[in-house]
Amino acid sequence: MLLAILLVAGLAAAAGCTPAATPIEPTETAEAIVHAEPAFLQVVVKPAGASVLVDDRAHGVTPLSLSLPPGKHVVRVEKSGHQTLEQTVVLSSGRQAVVEGSLADVTSPTLTIQLFPEQPTPASNWSSI
Repeated sequence: MLLAILLVAGLAAAAGCTPAATPIEPTETAEAIVHAEPAFLQVVVKPAGASVLVDDRAHGVTPLSLSLPPGKHVVRVEKSGHQTLEQTVVLSSGRQAVVEGSLADVTSPTLTIQLFPEQPTPASNWSSI
């Protein structure tokens, strides 16, 4: 088998054939992925102190600035007693996106009832007693 390979290689060389050496150039897409700059996300949502999750991973509390890989991300902002805010953002390399808004208060209103003891009504005519 080895003899056959050497024979074919020798015949190809004698005929002036050389192996093709075409270099493979990286595509712009591949180059962009390898050398992508981070993207930036700023989350400004009230009330301050709300938890920020990006792609279901906790990143801190509002207000918050993050450096993330470019691409599509799901941003969720939540705080107890408030409606959750969820927004999908597409981040570009080297650019900044902002998620802003307010979380609506969804706590149930409370009603306080205070009972006062019945007040005696003053007699209009004390002289009759």
